Amino acid sequence: MVRSFSDSTYLLVLCSFLVIVDHNYSIYLGFKDGRGLATTFGVIKLFIILFPLILLWAVIFALLLTFILCETNTAFGYATFSLPILLIFLTGAPEWILFGVATALVITLKHMPDFMAYQNGHRKLL
Repeated sequence: MVRSFSDSTYLLVLCSFLVIVDHNYSIYLGFKDGRGLATTFGVIKLFIILFPLILLWAVIFALLLTFILCETNTAFGYATFSLPILLIFLTGAPEWILFGVATALVITLKHMPDFMAYQNGHRKLL
């Protein structure tokens, strides 16, 4: 949708990031209880047009972590950490690297209680 208004990569990066932030901290839910992790992978699906290997690597890494950790939400959260690294190696563009770092930080902040619960052994869903 952004591409229909502008060819600016910065605008695409900003809008993609704001969609993720809004789904993590929804204004309609009092800035809590959002579901931004799924939205993040939805935005990453957009990357398949721009950078085909990113989606493939992100899904493989997330599924591998799901089998290792036996917990889907935590595994996909940890897989988000690979996004900045993938963007560094596959694009080298500063705006996409910034997007990857910012997205990983938002997902980390949102899912920190899940990560801590998993580390303490309180969270096993499979």
